[in-house]
Amino acid sequence: MKKSHFVSKRVLAFNIVGIISLIFGACVLFTGVGLSIFTEWSKSATVDESLLPEAKNVPVFFDKDGNEIEYQTDNYLSPEEIPENLKNAFVALEDKRFYSHNGIDTYRILGASVKNLKNRKIVEGASTITQQLVKNTHLSAERSINRKINEMAIAMRIEEKYSKDEILSMYLSVIYFGSGAYGVKEASELYFGLSPEDLTLSQCATLAGIVKNPKRFSPLNNPSECTKRRNVVLGVMLEENYITKDEYDSAINDKIVVQDAVKRKNHGFYIDKAIDELTTALGITKYQLDNSGYKIYLNMDSSLQSVLECESGDMRNFAVENTDNETVVVDNSSGKILAHYSSTGYSVSRQAGSTLKPLVVYAPALNENVITLATPIMDEPISFGDWSPKNFGNVYVGATTPRESVKKSINTVSAKIGTYIGTKTMLDYGRKFGLALNDEDDNLTLSLGATKYGNSPLSICSAYSAIANGGIKITPSYVAYATLNGKKIYLSNCARLKIIGEDTAFLIADCLIDTVKDGTAKSLSVLPYEIAGKTGTVGQNQNTDAWCASFTTEHTVVVWHGGNETGGGYPTLHAKKIYTHLYKNQTPHGFTAPDSVTKKSVDVYSTMKNKNVVFAGDNTPSKFVKSEYFKQSNAINQEKSLFEQVDLDFSISVENKVKISFTADYVYDYRLIRQDVLGEKTIYSQSSDLDALNADGTVKSISEPYSLYIDGIMIEITPTDSGIAVTITDSPFSLGEPISYTLFASVINKNSQNSVLGTVTKSILI
Repeated sequence: MKKSHFVSKRVLAFNIVGIISLIFGACVLFTGVGLSIFTEWSKSATVDESLLPEAKNVPVFFDKDGNEIEYQTDNYLSPEEIPENLKNAFVALEDKRFYSHNGIDTYRILGASVKNLKNRKIVEGASTITQQLVKNTHLSAERSINRKINEMAIAMRIEEKYSKDEILSMYLSVIYFGSGAYGVKEASELYFGLSPEDLTLSQCATLAGIVKNPKRFSPLNNPSECTKRRNVVLGVMLEENYITKDEYDSAINDKIVVQDAVKRKNHGFYIDKAIDELTTALGITKYQLDNSGYKIYLNMDSSLQSVLECESGDMRNFAVENTDNETVVVDNSSGKILAHYSSTGYSVSRQAGSTLKPLVVYAPALNENVITLATPIMDEPISFGDWSPKNFGNVYVGATTPRESVKKSINTVSAKIGTYIGTKTMLDYGRKFGLALNDEDDNLTLSLGATKYGNSPLSICSAYSAIANGGIKITPSYVAYATLNGKKIYLSNCARLKIIGEDTAFLIADCLIDTVKDGTAKSLSVLPYEIAGKTGTVGQNQNTDAWCASFTTEHTVVVWHGGNETGGGYPTLHAKKIYTHLYKNQTPHGFTAPDSVTKKSVDVYSTMKNKNVVFAGDNTPSKFVKSEYFKQSNAINQEKSLFEQVDLDFSISVENKVKISFTADYVYDYRLIRQDVLGEKTIYSQSSDLDALNADGTVKSISEPYSLYIDGIMIEITPTDSGIAVTITDSPFSLGEPISYTLFASVINKNSQNSVLGTVTKSILI
């Protein structure tokens, strides 16, 4: 039985192997027949040599005034210019059989197919270097079988027309290396400040490693991942016998050093951004654009662009030399990007800190009618679970308002309002404003501007421009339109999205005007027109990011500095210089409140005491009257001013003498009158002492207790948080008749008349 069972297993195994062999053989036969048919069909494919990087039919660029802008693209790398290590790095990593196949690698296709079938998903591609050249020059980025077949067919035709080294040189001239660099020449200059022929083995391997995922493996974005990827490339080169073990050991220990930021290639930064916009919109590569002959009309103000470039290099604008910086200027009504420049050569994405507060906290809360600009809020140390927001310098002002909080960039108030509206609302509004927010940003630290990935100066500029534009966000654009042979082939998509109401936008803008007049952006206040602004500073022990986001009714300007600075310092001074150029021949008109906004007088004292907004009445002292804007749609639960009526009370007791006790606020006049058989007499009076109070009603300073003895009456005064506690010991004349005491509280109204706000009378019998 055992032997029979063993034989059965062998027969079964033999049958399975046989079946697999038949299937594999059928696959090979089918693949062979298919390739034969494909090879014959592919002969009809044509190569458009004008699309290859050795041809030149460069586009012409014009600024917003129709002036032609010089543009040169000379990234073509001839076969003779390719260093041996660079050639070997790409061939070893990307296409090991490059020098033996005819444009498509049959063995690689079969191997990749088996692996993909085994994993039931695409885990490995089979494109050759020639196919990648075709994809970057001839075809769109569409993912389809038809496109892939065309790619393979054209690749075979290219192999018939050009030598392997010519194909490799064209490929190295068109591929994208990240940070706006296309081709090895640009990448070598951007990252290392070198020509390709001067690259070391380590640098060649680094460039080869970037191409698979330029964002992830860029030495600028992620040095550690870049180093790991470089080491993988060196390992493959060693395995393929392109380098010796000694060369491998030496190169793998090289530290990847990127050239200093101020030396990187910056010329044409705006044009590079315009090219990115246009190629994305048209679904073409940069090299297709460089061979297109298009006429491209930009939104760029050449004079303003020159100012941005000049100020970027002016060391007087920075705390220390070589500070990375980026500036962008947008036209509010159209979304046109008039100027944009970065000292790094690429657009940064950094933590924006407090510049996000108006966008994710105050604008949503006002738009949802959760707060007004006069809503009383306490600025105080507070914790939310295990998170405790801290104010700058650990300074807390006590009772305050959203307007003051925006102006002074108070963290605790921003966090509190964040709890009022909820983190999801903050996230939703931030995304509508165009901020780069991740699902992981759905937490309360977003109320202070902390995000997972940071934001670019352009995204911040576009968001603030929406506030200046009455709450309507316009998709920002570098390119106005493009033509070919006199016909428009592209027109900028000026998509508009209403994010917040016009009334909310005005309220935020008015707060930010205050921030310029007397807040963190005060350096802009010297300019002779209305500017709204918000600053941001990010860092722990040392600041790493400093921002100034500001706008007039016409333009929005955002400045970012990547150094140990504060947003209200050098970045704001930097922005002031840009405004000086913007308005050297004109003055922007001021901000005007829409009909949906009304201005009312607020009783600050009553508001803080009642913890709710109270409008001023006829008796409210001018010291406590403050004008504020309100949305007409935000109905306020109106409470009475404390200067309209006072609820008075006092205690009275008899122990040989009469003892009377009550509390008195500094804001009222008080009078205590005794009525006995001898008549009526004022035994205590107190005039209001508004100088002893801050504008919000809090006492400026607490003095020591004291006592007075007048006409046989003992008066003891004890300071309290809001006024004083008064205790009076009286000896009235009595003939067995009741004695009454009446306490009055009054205030001098705006007509200089004394208005009685409250009175209380109590009687006793001694």
